[in-house]
Amino acid sequence: VNVTSLTPSGFGLGAISMPMVIQADVVSVSDFGQRSSEHQFSLRDTALGTRFSEAVQLKEQAMLYGDPTKNETVHGLGDADAPTGFAKQFSTGSAVINKSSVSLAASDALLKDIKAEIKSILKAYNVTPSDLIIGTSWDIHDELDNEINVHGRTEIGQGEVNYGTERLRIMGVPVIPTHNIKKHSAWSGGSYAPGSEGDVFILNKRAHIIPSLAPPFVLPLGRRGLSDEWVMGDYYCVVDRSGGKFGKYLKDYNI
Repeated sequence: VNVTSLTPSGFGLGAISMPMVIQADVVSVSDFGQRSSEHQFSLRDTALGTRFSEAVQLKEQAMLYGDPTKNETVHGLGDADAPTGFAKQFSTGSAVINKSSVSLAASDALLKDIKAEIKSILKAYNVTPSDLIIGTSWDIHDELDNEINVHGRTEIGQGEVNYGTERLRIMGVPVIPTHNIKKHSAWSGGSYAPGSEGDVFILNKRAHIIPSLAPPFVLPLGRRGLSDEWVMGDYYCVVDRSGGKFGKYLKDYNI
């Protein structure tokens, strides 16, 4: 058979267009503040570290709950210039499932319900457990931990006992808790207050990505009077390349 004469067939990957956002901040440390604290700690390093930590946490919150269609102008999660988070992108792909009415009365009800949702993804699409991660609040993580047959582990020769699960997996998928999965307050002047401690995100490492034009950076601007100033920046967007097919947003378990 001359295979070169056959009509080729295959598939094409459609383009996904997503605007990049710029997340920026300025940090100033006064000369007096820096000099007065030098004998105790570095105010410069503390200020930069604190603001950088806040910026990264805001990025994670926006990755999950950002919704520019709210068209707010307060630089929060519903700002017109915010990235489109996975919760919003899952809603356009019909991958948001309201779990507020699910009964959790049984001793392992939450484990079984999340496990069933993972199974449905594995059955329906070309996904393996190694592709997935489960993002939860610390409240959900603790509830899952309590549903497992938890026991204390004594480390031989260490004189200590650890009670609780160190690493938790469901169907081989790691459960990763974060304090950014929670009910977020509306920013001053806005009304968008998304999220719940009962939320669970099933994300796919191949499909759910954060393309970045440049990694988060800090650059010195110089001095303004007696103040040292730095600018922080981050250029990125949030993309679900599967259109809601390779993951799920399990919304608001009543824990």
